[in-house]
Amino acid sequence: MLGSATDLTPYALDSSSFDLQALVHWLESTFTTTNPLQVATQLEMYAKILLEWNTSHNLSTTRTMADMLRQIVDSILPLRVIKPFDQCLDIGSGAGLPALVLGILCQQSHFTLCEPRKKRAAFLRFVAYRLGLKNICVENARVQDLSLSQRASLITSRASLSNTEIFAITRSLIADNGAYLLYKGGQSYHIALNASDPKVTLYRYNARIYVYKEL
Repeated sequence: MLGSATDLTPYALDSSSFDLQALVHWLESTFTTTNPLQVATQLEMYAKILLEWNTSHNLSTTRTMADMLRQIVDSILPLRVIKPFDQCLDIGSGAGLPALVLGILCQQSHFTLCEPRKKRAAFLRFVAYRLGLKNICVENARVQDLSLSQRASLITSRASLSNTEIFAITRSLIADNGAYLLYKGGQSYHIALNASDPKVTLYRYNARIYVYKEL
């Protein structure tokens, strides 16, 4: 099944360094972005804040702006192929990848970031405040204890939970016509995944496998 994954490698973007103008051009040419300069500037600011916090809080293994750009591109690429959504729930948001990045790109959609660790939840709230992201809500809670006023039309996660666990614990949180977008490593994409399910699509970018499942 992995062999049939669609390659989402970005066109004409050098991820070896964080070039703001190159990112602006890529956003303009690849996505329908209302204000690509503002979006790219917010992405750059997020990257710098994360690296700054990493020096004392060790939120992620990312250490350079070039690494951050690759992580940002990794987070953004599925927007090229998934259906539109208005309410997104991200499970185990950690340092904000992919949820903060998606929230910057999709400011007309509402994002609930579910993060049980207090330090990481505080970081997510700080970034949302600094970037003026009014569409971000951070819940310092386990997803098992979470309740939503409106069910999510998209559930995302880069957490290490298996696909089966994610589907099971979010059954009451996803809308009837919702979808899952799970960010997996090349060795973990298949965990408890029904290869014959016609509603599952796989996409690939470098070592990242995206599992997209529509209900």
